[in-house]
Amino acid sequence: MTVTTGIPTASQSLGETQGLIQTNFTEMTDHFAVNHVGYNDGADAGKHNFLTMPNQGTLPADAPTTLADEGALYVLGNNLLFREQSDGTQQQISGSVVDGANGECPLFGGFSLKWGFVSGAGTTVTVTYTGIGLTAFGTNTYSVTFAPTTLTGVTVNPRISAKSKTSFTITSTNAGISHYWMAIGK
Repeated sequence: MTVTTGIPTASQSLGETQGLIQTNFTEMTDHFAVNHVGYNDGADAGKHNFLTMPNQGTLPADAPTTLADEGALYVLGNNLLFREQSDGTQQQISGSVVDGANGECPLFGGFSLKWGFVSGAGTTVTVTYTGIGLTAFGTNTYSVTFAPTTLTGVTVNPRISAKSKTSFTITSTNAGISHYWMAIGK
């Protein structure tokens, strides 16, 4: 986009710069129409069709700054993030890591969802997130749900016997029971 700035000057008449001013308005209208509904296109005029944002970098330090009473939505390392007011918490809101049956993805509010499959060897099975290619929660594992694999005529009585920001443990009455699981934490 090429816009001529500073026109008209104090010594120029509008007639002398009419062509440049008209070119400026044409350039702005044409460029505004990219990713937007055009100025004269009815009730939706001026609204976004979609939003594209350049990658701000790859490090948390590359994130934009925010003042009081403002937030920032931006792309960092090819993921979408939101930063709270006054250079507050950065929350990743897109992207996921999937490794076969195990994976994780961010949720709004700074939470994260992890999922996976664990094969049972004994009556106690511990899932350590980093041991299966996932990240540990920053604060804690708040909730774990799980389902034992299909069993016929076996009483399992599984329960979560321990949980922390890095792992959780499933304890059951029978050895060798595998489980599908999901964990939510922050």
